[in-house]
Amino acid sequence: MADTDIYYSRSGFTLPGYSGGIIRSVHALGETWRLTEQIGRGKMEKLTIRPGLELWTVDCTFNESLRFRLNETRSVISFSFSLSGSTRIRLDRENQDLFIDQDRQGMFFFHSQTGSSRVEAGRRLTHINIQASPEWLFSYLEDGRLLIPEGLKQAVRSGDQSFFLIRAMTPAMAMAVHQVRHSPFCGRAERLYLESRILELISRQIALLALDNGQGDSSPLDSADKEGVARARAMLVADIHQTPGLAELSREAGMSHPKLTRCFKSIYGMTLFEYLREIRLNRARVLLEDHNKSVTEASYSVGYSSLSHFARAYRSRFGISPGSRNRN
Repeated sequence: MADTDIYYSRSGFTLPGYSGGIIRSVHALGETWRLTEQIGRGKMEKLTIRPGLELWTVDCTFNESLRFRLNETRSVISFSFSLSGSTRIRLDRENQDLFIDQDRQGMFFFHSQTGSSRVEAGRRLTHINIQASPEWLFSYLEDGRLLIPEGLKQAVRSGDQSFFLIRAMTPAMAMAVHQVRHSPFCGRAERLYLESRILELISRQIALLALDNGQGDSSPLDSADKEGVARARAMLVADIHQTPGLAELSREAGMSHPKLTRCFKSIYGMTLFEYLREIRLNRARVLLEDHNKSVTEASYSVGYSSLSHFARAYRSRFGISPGSRNRN
């Protein structure tokens, strides 16, 4: 089924020529499209949180590589987060490919979205996309607590300009995404819970972008400092079992220990090793809840050599013991 196209628009997902390949169902919050075995496994879902605010989720593994054909004529602002898998997006109006890989997040605005997105076979794609109308978003931000990025405002007002930014997902974003995917509620309570997590994700993305642009920060970092921090972060998370020391990270970043700590915290809101702990614990939670790993397997998989140390850190972070979610 190589080069098969799944068509995606406001109305949902369709697969022409494959009767029964996708099964659609309607529920209180929105719609679900489940894959049958001839296509792969998993589901895609659309939830309407309120007028002008939608949550789209994908958690699928496809049997063959395929393309999502996009045909979205509305002007929407998209906040995207990828937990696993990789997609390459080619929009008809943009002369470049956009790549969204695992642990990346992006903010996008296009006056219309027509193009294609290629997905690899056999690799789980876990992705959420928050779609907000410009009218709703600007109304939400009008109290001034968060500054609307100037580039985004210009694109919306222009009638033909686009806006997009892709960068690393912070641990706090990853935790909120995980909570979106594992809501403990149903019905009206679930809608309220999801809205709170969605607003948190939007706020975190815009606040991070404002920091990039020097808004709300009296001493914004220059490009060399940001690149140095990015190199240090990449080294830090490359192998969470063999953690580099602060001296090695500082050399990689090309700056002193105190400056690296200060610059890293200004971007990510925590120190390097607080960030590493968040990465480890969030990955452990996914292993426990999504992959049914034992506490021992999850602990060692994310770099903890002491089960007691792991259990204390996990309980401190999430308020529950690591074994409480996968006990029979």
